[in-house]
Amino acid sequence: MLKSQGVLAGDEEHVGFFHETYFDYLFARSFLTTGRDVHDFLADSGQHLFRRAQTRQILEHLAGTDRDRFRQTTTRLLASTRIRSHLHDVITTVLTRLDATPADWSAVEPFAWGASPVARNARRLPALPARFDAADHDGRWERWLAAAETVDAAFAELLIAARHGTGRSGQRSWYAPTSAPPPSGEGGSSASWRGPSRPASSTWPST
Repeated sequence: MLKSQGVLAGDEEHVGFFHETYFDYLFARSFLTTGRDVHDFLADSGQHLFRRAQTRQILEHLAGTDRDRFRQTTTRLLASTRIRSHLHDVITTVLTRLDATPADWSAVEPFAWGASPVARNARRLPALPARFDAADHDGRWERWLAAAETVDAAFAELLIAARHGTGRSGQRSWYAPTSAPPPSGEGGSSASWRGPSRPASSTWPST
């Protein structure tokens, strides 16, 4: 009722008052027009909970209007120890909602396999249907599955991708694994295990 009357706005996961959502949108537009630095603003502002909606609106507006600046801003925020975890969560949530290009994934890939606090959330991104193809460019999944330092984490994310069941093409994915990498000490280390190979054909196989 309230949503149909325009009092509330939101989606299945987030609901808020329309005037608050609109205010945050206007704030984001005004903020970016001034050319102010997003990182410095957040780091010096106290980072209270109401900054979450403003951060989301700023990033979504940037993603739609200036993709290069969006990538630069996102990577700086994720890398910063001055930005609190609840805002890092907002950033990765925004990333999950956007269709990604290979350049988008390349910008955040270092966080996925590092030891930073945002690594776990960043590592989940390539398993999402909207981001799998972007992360998969240049045979990256095969590289992660073949490298000792990334194979275990990559295989866990590959299982999640397999559960989604489809690539962006809408066909059954080639990447559904049939076996896990062997545990260390049982028939060889996981580093020696090779993941599923992508077919030579450019057409995704159907099942």
